[in-house]
Amino acid sequence: MKDFLSKHKKSVLLIITGGLAIAGAYIGIDEEAQQQILKAIEGLF
Repeated sequence: MKDFLSKHKKSVLLIITGGLAIAGAYIGIDEEAQQQILKAIEGLF
């Protein structure tokens, strides 16, 4: 799994970002909170 993540880091981040944007719009997360979540996720890589 880790090899997959390191090879496809940008793709995975784009998918997560898109999912967050859709979920955020749906439940009303503001953009600042989405950015904080993204930074936390990027920290995992």
